[in-house]
Amino acid sequence: MIHYRQSARAKRISIKIHRTDGKVEVVYPFNVSKKQAERFVKENQDWIDKQLQSLKLCFSAPKFEFNQILKTRYHQIHIHKSNKDFALSYPEKGKYIIHTPNVSSPAYIKSIQQVLTEIYRIEAQWFLPLKTEELAKKFNFRYGRVTIRNQKTRWGSCSSENNISLNLNLMKLPDHLIEYVIIHELCHTLEKNHGKGFWSLMERCLPGSKKLDKELKKYHPQGFYF
Repeated sequence: MIHYRQSARAKRISIKIHRTDGKVEVVYPFNVSKKQAERFVKENQDWIDKQLQSLKLCFSAPKFEFNQILKTRYHQIHIHKSNKDFALSYPEKGKYIIHTPNVSSPAYIKSIQQVLTEIYRIEAQWFLPLKTEELAKKFNFRYGRVTIRNQKTRWGSCSSENNISLNLNLMKLPDHLIEYVIIHELCHTLEKNHGKGFWSLMERCLPGSKKLDKELKKYHPQGFYF
């Protein structure tokens, strides 16, 4: 369903797709009629469909299998078939075993996802602050503190006091995108908006930043990528 909204602040017709629920919102100025806005949507329908399909892939439930081995940065997670209730064991350093009677029902898929999220949280709380410190020293940034959260849509943020919040789901991304997000937030300690000054600073620290920003949009914090 497409939601149309007129806005006094809008200078032109824009289409926004909400990554939390896939809602399509069309915002248009008061000097544009709804019929014109609908025509604009029709002209851009292929782009809308492509974005919604990409979002669907991000949110589609991962498929797990018995005897599957999932790898994170520091751990291997083995999925074993069990005749008993869902359970988790940690037989040795760097290895978890998920014992489950089912890998296809929504309830058990959710339980496996919850285990993975907690493992990502453990890894993120150690890895991300160290990586932030490393990159800040490399590019001569100063920041307050780093907090780790499980955010639904944002990979990171920087407060007015230069405290940085990073999403634990960054641990799902390839290394070059993790560094991109951290450098992005470090740049916000000096440039608070996304103006020319910000992107100029990003390019000095990380050439090709706009290309990386585009690549990051292929991922979603609530997705799983193995």
